[in-house]
Amino acid sequence: MQWVMFSLICSGTILIVFVLNEFVMSGKFLILNFIATFCIITLMNFMLIDLQIKSAKTRVLEESTKDTASKSHFRNNVIIIVVVCVLVVASLSFVGVKVYNGWRYHREHTIEDTNGENDYSLNTITKEEIEATLSDYTIRWFGESFEGDKTSVGDEVLSRYDCDRAYMQAKSYSGIRPLQVTKTSENTIQFSVNSTVKSGNFAIIIFVENEYYCEVEINKSENIVLENIADKTVLIKVAGESADVTIEIVRG
Repeated sequence: MQWVMFSLICSGTILIVFVLNEFVMSGKFLILNFIATFCIITLMNFMLIDLQIKSAKTRVLEESTKDTASKSHFRNNVIIIVVVCVLVVASLSFVGVKVYNGWRYHREHTIEDTNGENDYSLNTITKEEIEATLSDYTIRWFGESFEGDKTSVGDEVLSRYDCDRAYMQAKSYSGIRPLQVTKTSENTIQFSVNSTVKSGNFAIIIFVENEYYCEVEINKSENIVLENIADKTVLIKVAGESADVTIEIVRG
């Protein structure tokens, strides 16, 4: 029974660590990733120690002599310590590889701010690249949310951004991505766009049916009214070059 519990704990730990790293964190908030992994491994160790103590007590009662019980206890302790060490090393190695790969990818794909601290306009990414690219970016230390009702956007990729409120915050954002998309039977629609750029370069561009419509001013709150857009796809993209940015888009 003890070894069944031991196997379940080990398997569960590996599964939880894998899920945390691969799906939940996905490169976000790396400190939380390390803390979560460390806590899970520590909890597993405590459970194994408790399990071993109970197992040892049971064996002591069953063994005919203390010497036999002591040897059995020592042997099982060695096995558990070895297995735990292997699990710890494997888990930390897995996390380390993901962290390193994420850091290397971000470093290789970061677009430097080359036009000065007080100039937030794009200096490397062109209008043509923004028009041609749907999503190609790298981002670090960020949070995002997409909340509210959907309209009639049919595209599986873009439907994620079909929402009443889109929010993104990042310490370093480079590249191009969609942030909000709408397709409605209404002829007129309004967006409230609030953005703050602390450093780097950043741009907010609206497209209607994949054609350039307008660019939204940054570092202020803007109310944008679009007309003659019934049954047309309205797509708001954001482009950045090492941008430390916070942006909120509210539809309504």
